[in-house]
Amino acid sequence: MTNPYPPTPPPSPNNNFGQTPPPPPYPVQQNNNSNALASMVMGITGLVMMPLGIILGPLAVCFSRKARKQIATSNESGENYAKIGKITGIIASCIGTLAIAFYAVFFSIIFGGFSLFDIDSFHNEYDEKETIRDMNSLADDLDDYFDENNKFPSDSQMLDGTICNESLLSEIKSGMEYVSLRRDELEDGWGRQIVYDCLTGANAVNHINDAFRYDKNILRKANPDTKATYILWSKGADLEDPSDDIYFIKGRGIVRPDGYKGNGKKQGD
Repeated sequence: MTNPYPPTPPPSPNNNFGQTPPPPPYPVQQNNNSNALASMVMGITGLVMMPLGIILGPLAVCFSRKARKQIATSNESGENYAKIGKITGIIASCIGTLAIAFYAVFFSIIFGGFSLFDIDSFHNEYDEKETIRDMNSLADDLDDYFDENNKFPSDSQMLDGTICNESLLSEIKSGMEYVSLRRDELEDGWGRQIVYDCLTGANAVNHINDAFRYDKNILRKANPDTKATYILWSKGADLEDPSDDIYFIKGRGIVRPDGYKGNGKKQGD
């Protein structure tokens, strides 16, 4: 009797029953190029810290070029990092250059403006205003003193070759019931004592001292309809230049000498 089933094939010598086939080999992991990472870090830092962009930007571009050459001849990765470093480095370099140019122009305007600005003229103008304010305040007290005593106090005194108004302040305080005059109001804006000279006649000028002799022609500026009874005087910023002197004449107010120049303009009466 013949076997109806086909014969069983012999086992293959390479077929191992009960064993799984080996897994496929894992891909080899590539290392990131260090120059590519450094390029990206410097480019982004240059954008964030803008003043440093002028330095970090060009460095990022240089490291990017170096990284791309190394990646092309090695098994390293980081091509995208190198591209990011190059792009951010170029942007940081441009913006950093513009920022430096802006700061240079800004500070040149600031410090150049201060050098062109006349600091002394500014201070002198402020001191003049302070002197005029103190003279007007002293004149009010002198007028109040006259109203209560029917006379003006004695002139400023000389002490060791300089004007001293301590006796004037004491006389005003002792001769008035209420006095708002302060000691600093007897000084001009430059810290010197204001000269107070009481006139005893129609044309008489009681000079304090030859060293403090003021211009007689200043009396011609007084209102002819009002008898000038006292003069307040400051020698201004320049002790040797009489053209910047400041006068207060009773009945006329603040008067400046002929030829006085304030803010670049000649001022008349």
